[in-house]
Formats: sequence, C-alpha cells, structure tokens
Amino acid sequence: MKKTAIPIALIVMAVAAMASCESKTSKTDEPEIPVTPKPHKVNRTPWREKDMTDSRYAYIANDDVQIGVDLERGGGIFHFSTRKYKVNRLNHADEGRFIQQSYYGGDGNTYWWSTNEWSWNPIQGGGSDGTASKVKSKKLTDSTILVVTTPKQWGRSIKDGPCELAEDCEMTELITLRGNYAELDFTFKYNGDKDLGKRSQEVPAFFCDWDLGNYVRYNGDKPWTDDKLTSLKPAVLNGISNPNPASTQTEEWCAYVNGKSYGIGLYTPGTNTAVYYTHGAGPGGAAAGSCSYFAPIRSIHIKPGFELHYKAYLTIGDIKDIRNTFKEIHDSLE
Repeated sequence: MKKTAIPIALIVMAVAAMASCESKTSKTDEPEIPVTPKPHKVNRTPWREKDMTDSRYAYIANDDVQIGVDLERGGGIFHFSTRKYKVNRLNHADEGRFIQQSYYGGDGNTYWWSTNEWSWNPIQGGGSDGTASKVKSKKLTDSTILVVTTPKQWGRSIKDGPCELAEDCEMTELITLRGNYAELDFTFKYNGDKDLGKRSQEVPAFFCDWDLGNYVRYNGDKPWTDDKLTSLKPAVLNGISNPNPASTQTEEWCAYVNGKSYGIGLYTPGTNTAVYYTHGAGPGGAAAGSCSYFAPIRSIHIKPGFELHYKAYLTIGDIKDIRNTFKEIHDSLE
C-alpha cells in the first residue's frame, strides 16, 4: 500500500452516513477486537522487551503507555500502546504511514507517484520508492525522544527516477510521555526560495490499525460538556479520491475505536477540521496493507523563511477515557 493522503484531492468527496452514539464506560482492560467484516486472522504481534535493544527503533515507556519511532525511516512514530498490553495500535506498512509530518505545496503537479501526478510533498518517513528520509540527529531520555529529520519528497521528480531528499526542509519531533498520553511537539522549517502557496496541511498525518474502524469525534455546539459524541464508519478509499466529507470536530480531537469503543485518539488544539478514510478490507495489524487514517488539517501558506510549530496529544483507551484525557489537557491550556 502506498501513501494516499493528500488534502488537496479531498475536495472531491461524497457525504457518508452518520450515526450518533453515546460514549460508554468500560473497564480499563483492553477489549478483544471484534471480527469484522468477515473472519480473518489478525496480523498483530505484541511488543517484546528485546525490541528495546534494536538500534533501528527508539522506545520510551512509563507505567501507562509506551511509544516508539523508526530511526531508519525518518523517526516516524510507528508504535503506541498501553504498557500493560504492549499491542501496537499504529500502522507502519510503508514510508507514507506512521504518525508523522507531511506538507503540500507548489503551483502544480510537478512530481510523480506511480502513474499519478503529484505535488511538492516532503514527508518525514521517506519517499514512495521505499527509500527513507534522513535522520540528522536524535536524543533520548527516559521520558523524551527528540529527532531532527531531512524529509524526502513523496513523489519522484522524474517519473521513473528516485525520490529526492528535500534539502531545503527540516522537521523536528519532540515526544514527551506524560502519564497516560504522549505530547507530540512538531516543528517544520522551509529554507527554499519558492512561494509554495496556501494549501490544506496535515497536522499531523495519522495511520492506525484497520480494526479500529469507527471514526469518533464531537461536532456539536456544546464542546467539553460531555455532550453526545458522533461515530461513523468511513467509506473505503478508492484510488486517490477520498469519498468521505471533511469532518468538523468542535472539541478539536478525533479517534478510531473498535466495536467495544476501545481505541486511540489524537488532539491537535486549534484545529477543528479533519479528513479521514479507511483502506482495504483487512486483516488488520501494524504492518498490514489495510489501515485507518485521519489528519487534522489547517490551511497554511508555505513561503521562503516559513516555520511552523504546533503540538498534538496522543492517548489510548476507552473512548470515554480518551475524551476525559483530552478535556484535562484542554483545561490545562486555558
């Protein structure tokens, strides 16, 4: 599976059916994943203690959660789980997956992805040809991971050529574990000489397990009051045209959960719109081709000397716990 998230192409959308649902309280134990839409063998392997010694990856953990980045693919966030169960809920099937930075710009489609024309699109993980972005530096402590990366263009500048390093771009990622959530601090710098225009940008791109296929957020007019959440089943991506409408999230977070309302959520303060889809028909798993995707989006103008800095917050659990965690963060930022 190749990366298919491009907010510009998401203008062509069809409205998906929505159903309202109240969040339900459940035990903190991780529920079994329901088998949908047909029986299949779930391709899922728990994290192992020996993974900590693999130099390709960098992990940090506390009593509640653990997170990992792939240092051979730009430092993209490929693992997030509870400390108790250690089952990864993210997807990292190729360089375009992960939780990672990804930006778009340019006057036209001057790059190629397979047979598709593509825009200027440096991303943290690497190029569509399977080659990795370059980690310039890294630093680990017991509770933080800092990675500085020179990204690669997702598309090829020549149709059959290699994906090139975007030498005029720099991405910094600082991850800090705080109790049951991870604080993700992202910085992007553009040192090129072109005005790349104002485009919809992923802040950040988010790929998770296909088995977490129910998209949940609050889109009402009474945010942070425990008003009823809305859940929907996204239409499946077909090619590069997203069949799902852009989503309003007035609490500025969204999540993917399974049939027992257990899953993973992301809160990007100041961002009340997201795009989303699912890809494939299963099976799920961290390295599976099928996945679930969303990205909070902002309209941003990238031009010479541009620098963007923002924070996002990642947590895992029952949907009620996810929402409560984000409300605590929201209140602390007021």
